[in-house]
Amino acid sequence: MCPADRPSTNRRLSWDVLRAATALLVMLYHSTFMATHFHPELGTPAVEFPYAVGASTLLIVSGYFAAVCVHRRPALRWWVGRVCRLLPAFWVAVLVTTLLMRIASPVGWWYPSWSDTALNMLMVWPWTPDATPYVDASYWTLPVQLSAFTAVLLVACAGRRRPATPVLLWGALVTEMLLLPIRLHTSHEPFRMFHDGLGWHRVHLFVVGVAIHLVATRRVRRGHGVALVVVGLAAHLTQTRETGTTVGVALLTAAVWAAAVGPDWDRAIPAVLHPFVRWFAGIGYGVYLMHQSLGYVVMGRLHARGVGPWGQVPALITTGVLLGWLLTILIERPIHRRLITLLNPRLPTGGAVPRVTSRRAPVSCDPPG
Repeated sequence: MCPADRPSTNRRLSWDVLRAATALLVMLYHSTFMATHFHPELGTPAVEFPYAVGASTLLIVSGYFAAVCVHRRPALRWWVGRVCRLLPAFWVAVLVTTLLMRIASPVGWWYPSWSDTALNMLMVWPWTPDATPYVDASYWTLPVQLSAFTAVLLVACAGRRRPATPVLLWGALVTEMLLLPIRLHTSHEPFRMFHDGLGWHRVHLFVVGVAIHLVATRRVRRGHGVALVVVGLAAHLTQTRETGTTVGVALLTAAVWAAAVGPDWDRAIPAVLHPFVRWFAGIGYGVYLMHQSLGYVVMGRLHARGVGPWGQVPALITTGVLLGWLLTILIERPIHRRLITLLNPRLPTGGAVPRVTSRRAPVSCDPPG
């Protein structure tokens, strides 16, 4: 999940709605479906939402805003800003989650060792999954994002020496699909580490986000953008082999497209809800980092006291929102501000790519949440 600054009043509400909705979908998926996968003793959920659509859509939005940002500010400054916001909050989240799991986990439940914690902070689980259990399974998107952001930085720094952006997007999709059968049918560990460690299995999501940006800024024709999106979604179906999930991602991709090229949604959403939507979108990254493992601990404690699924699911969501808000206001935002104040004077000020914008392009470069 790509974090951003405190929601600004000039950013279109559409992006906040998308960010808030997808964060909620992530929590619904984890609380109603994955909870009993990790902890069968919690029993049968009252309602299941078995579609892993939230995190995938958040990666699409991250790809979109990565493309927006490198056309509005120096690429290196943008990349440093992303790293300064992603990593400190993540490191603190890993430490806090480990500590609370060790203190509060129900008897018999697994909790991470301190060596597990250190390995999670280094993000080595894609490289050595058998030896590195997740402190929180939501963390899988972090190395994928960092790899994608670094690729965007390298492409931006290449300037005119690189192929056109649409050519790069098609090349990324073709490469991902060529690597997939090798990944499925080889036991060669160095290749697996290269493929999984660099996040090749989710490249298509960033491609879809960048393609939508190209359409929104009129850098490709709409038909070309549709082709990139359709092939990207076909890649998602091939990678996940889940038709229902892919249909859900397709519907949310259509919403991202509408937010990028259509009118703002501020008139469709009651004005009384605007402050809450912006607030929830603004803490989305913290919620994402804090909700799953600790939410399961709360669900387990409630289950032991006879509370059923109808009470457990809201408890996980409440836990995620409360802890995510605290992580955002105490760690994510203040540390990011201090790091940027320290590092920005040392970074080059030039290098932003001249941009062609649509009158419907978003005002704010940063994604919400």
